[in-house]
Amino acid sequence: MKTRTSEQGSAHLIIIIVLIVALVGTLGFVFWQNFVNKPAEKSTTSTSQQTEINSDLPSGSKALTVSEWAVKSSYGGELVFGYTVFANDPNALLLTSGDSVACGQGIGTVYRLKSGEKAASSFFGGTNDEEMTAKDIYTSGNVSTQSKAGDYYYFLKDASGTCSSDTVTAMERSGLIQATKDFVESIALAN
Repeated sequence: MKTRTSEQGSAHLIIIIVLIVALVGTLGFVFWQNFVNKPAEKSTTSTSQQTEINSDLPSGSKALTVSEWAVKSSYGGELVFGYTVFANDPNALLLTSGDSVACGQGIGTVYRLKSGEKAASSFFGGTNDEEMTAKDIYTSGNVSTQSKAGDYYYFLKDASGTCSSDTVTAMERSGLIQATKDFVESIALAN
């Protein structure tokens, strides 16, 4: 009599091994895609155009609320300001207006530092790289356009006016820079 051995058990084992390998491979791919191979983050997190005109402001003035910082400020002129808060530095925002958005630049960069926070004094117009507290930078006179609201100090850096000198006259550029300075100097806590 011939004896027949059953190979059904080894077929089940092969199917189970193939399923486990597929599962491990799928999980490895998902891990690689989500954690190892992350695409570069965009440099900005939020942009806002919350310009408003109300009767509490001087004639011809507009206000812009920076919701991420819980502050509000006003400025004059015919401009409509917007802003972008940077993802890699949430204490820096780029003021934008008109064609400055289209060319990827702004009309000025505003930095905020908490009262005891330190920064290199040379970054804010000092002569050396020693670290100074926000309050020391504020009182040093190295930054010509600055303000304080709540626990934070606000400093204007790089007020360029626009990204292209061909698009505006010198008088328009001067107006943009002045409006940017007005914006920083009038920063206050939002209600």
